[in-house]
Amino acid sequence: MSGTATAKIFLILLLNISIIAILTLGFFIFKSLFKVYIAKRNRVIGYRFRTKIVALFVTITLIPSVLLFLIATGVLSAYIDRWFSPNIKIPIENAMFIAQTFYEREKEKVLQEGKRYLKGLPVSKEYTVRWLKRPA
Repeated sequence: MSGTATAKIFLILLLNISIIAILTLGFFIFKSLFKVYIAKRNRVIGYRFRTKIVALFVTITLIPSVLLFLIATGVLSAYIDRWFSPNIKIPIENAMFIAQTFYEREKEKVLQEGKRYLKGLPVSKEYTVRWLKRPA
């Protein structure tokens, strides 16, 4: 396998592992919050202490998760920017230039043929004139 294919597979694998880890973390956080809510509603002894413990748990787990998310976003952004490096950007710009040049050339040819037709000269064989509505 080439280096870029291996890197893409590795990137997809890391993305899937990250999604599973985030879903698992979210499940445990919401489970703990739900238990605290039920304890508070039923006035269970020690629910205030448990609320503080759950808040601490949520804070301790979210801080590293957010930092990892920010770092992963930066790495992914840098990886995607490499896809649009000069090796890729230059051929795309060249293709755009060719397409624009072709469009301008065809536009000029059609305008010249239109002017010829208005003067009453015959239209070249490249073009056909069709009437959408016959003149009265």
